[in-house]
This record gives sequence, C-alpha cells and structure tokens, in this order.
Amino acid sequence: MKIHYLTLSFDEGYGGFRVIINVMNGLASKGHEVTLTTMLPSSLPFSLNNNIKFNQMKFAKLNLFFLGACRILRTFFTYDLDGHAAIKKFVSKEIPECDINVAHSCDDVFPIYESKKGIPFHYMQHDEVLIFSDQYVKMVHDEAYNLPIKRLANSLWLRQRMKERYGLELPIVNPAIDHKTFFPREVSEKNNKQVVMCFGGRQLPWKGFQNAIQAMKIIKKTIKGIEFRVYGRKAVQFEESFPYIFYQNPTDEELAELYRSSDVFICPSWFESFPLPPLEAMACGCPTVTTRYGTEDYAFHESNALVVPPRNPKRMAAAVIRLLKDERLRELLRKEGPKTAKQFTWDKTVSKVEEIFIRALKNSES
Repeated sequence: MKIHYLTLSFDEGYGGFRVIINVMNGLASKGHEVTLTTMLPSSLPFSLNNNIKFNQMKFAKLNLFFLGACRILRTFFTYDLDGHAAIKKFVSKEIPECDINVAHSCDDVFPIYESKKGIPFHYMQHDEVLIFSDQYVKMVHDEAYNLPIKRLANSLWLRQRMKERYGLELPIVNPAIDHKTFFPREVSEKNNKQVVMCFGGRQLPWKGFQNAIQAMKIIKKTIKGIEFRVYGRKAVQFEESFPYIFYQNPTDEELAELYRSSDVFICPSWFESFPLPPLEAMACGCPTVTTRYGTEDYAFHESNALVVPPRNPKRMAAAVIRLLKDERLRELLRKEGPKTAKQFTWDKTVSKVEEIFIRALKNSES
C-alpha cells in the first residue's frame, strides 16, 4: 500500500507524535510505501525509517508564518483569516497520490479531505475540542469531526466520547511503549527519602500539575522528608508552589531509571487519551497513581494501579500516602504493572493499523 501521513508541525514533547512516527516506521518495515508530508523545513525530532519518503512542503517557513499571522489577524477579522480555508487548499496540493491518506490532528483533516487522494483517515489521539479553551478553535475542530472520513481512536475513553457526541463507531488502536527501555530492574543506588515522581513540563492547566502540587502539600504533612521529582521540556510555573527536583528532557533510558528509583509515580491530568507516562512507569515497576479519564485501557484500581478522580488533590494525596505506608500494596503494583504493560507492543499496534487500512482498501475496491 501507498500510505501517506500529514502533520503540519511537530512538538517533540508531545507523545502523540511519537506514536505516529512509531506506526509509520512499523508500516515501512512491513514493506509499505510510506510518505510523510510536513511543513517542517529540516530535521525531525524523531528517527524515521530510511524507507520513509520525507515530503517537505514548498515554502514551508512562509506557510508557517502565514498560518501564524492569520491566527493573530482572525482576532480582528473573520473566519477565513484563521488560515483554515486558505491553508487546506494550499496544503492539499502538496499531498502525493496514495491509497491511504492519514491526518494526525484536526488541523490536518481539512487538507487531507480537500485533496481527494486516497482513503482519508484521522488517527485520533485526543478529543481536541476538549483541550482548547478558545471557542473559535473548538468550533473549527468540531467541524473536522463532522467531515465524512474514516477514523481510529487510541483509547476506550476517546471512542466513547466520539460515540456520544457524533454517533461514531470507531475501532480502537492502542499505542504502545518500548519494552527494551521500560522494564523493571533493580537500581544501584536508592534514595533514603521516599520519592514521588510526576510529569510537569507543559504549561497546560488540564495536565493537572497544579493539582499535583496541591496534593504534595497535603502529603508532606503526613510523610516527612519526601522528595518530589518532576520531568519535562522545561519547568512550568503555576500559582501553587512546592519544592521539586526538575529533570529537563531526560532520554528514555534516563527516564526509565527515574521511574525505577521512585516510590510512586502520579499522573494528575484532568483528561487524557491513553497517556504514555503512567504505562511507562508501570512497565518499570513503579507503583502508579493516575486519574481518569483516558486510562481505562490499562489502569485498574487496586489491581495494577490506584485510580482517583481528576481535579481532586485530596484523593490523590490519600492514594499516595496509602501506597507509601503499605508495602504489600506497593509490591502488588510493582508486580502487576509490568504484566499489564507487556500487553502493549508496537508490533500489535502496527499490525492492527495495517489490518484496518487493508480492509478499508479492499472495501473501496469491491
């Protein structure tokens, strides 16, 4: 098959891009002709399979400048000045002939649909209407969800959201993790303090980092001398504050060591769609406290993790304190977490994507 992927930009800190690249690499390894079209003018933050064709759009820098300018101007003018009407026509002309035409995000859906090339797909990795506060942006993304194209959902939660709002019945293709990197192993040096770890490198309220800070303040009243570790692209600042050690841009190997040497990992997000950090932590044998929603595929309360409601620092703090005081529960999660994580492999993910694409192509020819 000739499979084309479109993404207008890449964000190195966003796990969804890793998923797309890993799937593309897997499809290329299976012998499919894979092409990536992007506005990025040069190198990518991830390694592409050598067999993948990199289609750099003409005048890429100018396109990005135009899109940014339009998004500023739309504050003062009208819908078309957001760039969607102009960009979708401009970008659609850059899309090559293909059998399967895949959009990474809602912004990518418009030119994919406009191109009329291949069978249009949207590999959905979040409910994008939910994560933006700007009502105009919400409206544009809602429009993308109403276009008549095929879609994949990356989680049970996302499939349910799409069914409830749009009446869509979507297949689920879960992401995976690298089991050569994320696995249990004894650490050479263990901190004398009890360590809580959290991702906190994006200044987005719905990531819930401010709730993690609130939870840590509660925890410290009960657990003395606790150490709070945070990792991400850059340290973020909220009104809530609590001292923490920040690890900037750790490699996967460094991140795995941080998981292994921590007593508890917490994921405080208000909503996610199959977040990778909790699964990575579980794979490394780190007892995990996570929130709903979006973790229903792999996090099961008191079985392999502790699951608490989002935006509830008191409940999160209580779960962490319980884990830190209960060695038997920690051992249970250390044992069951890796068992669950092993079920999510890139071979399974890529094979399922391939199967869905082949079926769609056969149906279109019959």
